[in-house]
Amino acid sequence: MTYPAETTLIEMGETSDYFGYVRRGIMRMQRIHLDGTGQIVGLVAEGDVFGSLFEGGSKVAIEAVTEVSILTFKRGPFEALMARSAELDHFMLQKLMADLDRTRDWMLVLLNRKVSERLAGFLVVLCIRYANVDHLVRWDNGSLEIKVPISRCDLASLLGTRVESVSRAFSALAKKGIIHTKTPYLIEVQDVRRLLEEAGGELTNRVTGLRT
Repeated sequence: MTYPAETTLIEMGETSDYFGYVRRGIMRMQRIHLDGTGQIVGLVAEGDVFGSLFEGGSKVAIEAVTEVSILTFKRGPFEALMARSAELDHFMLQKLMADLDRTRDWMLVLLNRKVSERLAGFLVVLCIRYANVDHLVRWDNGSLEIKVPISRCDLASLLGTRVESVSRAFSALAKKGIIHTKTPYLIEVQDVRRLLEEAGGELTNRVTGLRT
């Protein structure tokens, strides 16, 4: 099934009898507060599983950022199929572990005190998690280019700050010679090593194939 951008696939608190697998596109996970405001807590992209195999309401809303193509599975029949297939059970275990890793990555990003450090961490996470998704990360004549798949407003929500602070963080990284902003959605990384240093800590230790 294909859904246009800004479609809400699962409402927060909704009890659904299916879960999904993303074939193409980007979605955001958003927690809605009592006052109606939202906080983006992560992204879901190609190859990720969303929804739950277990009973209970969804802890987040799942919303399409771009046009998305997904596969959906009824929970009951899929559970029965898992019970008969060790390979499928192992596949789903790997997906659940990857989901935990993804959650940890976002937590490591938000542990940074400065917004510029969180932004650097976000760019590193794109390289870790989404290098093969929708051409978000590519090397061009020795230069690393990253497509930012979400708006500045969504990015501010994800990083726990304001849009103005995100803009200043981009400028701060540019002044240090770490990045060059080609467009609001296309970033050239001019110094990979310093980007990793800016992201810092355990997140940097998880990077493979990015250091130069």
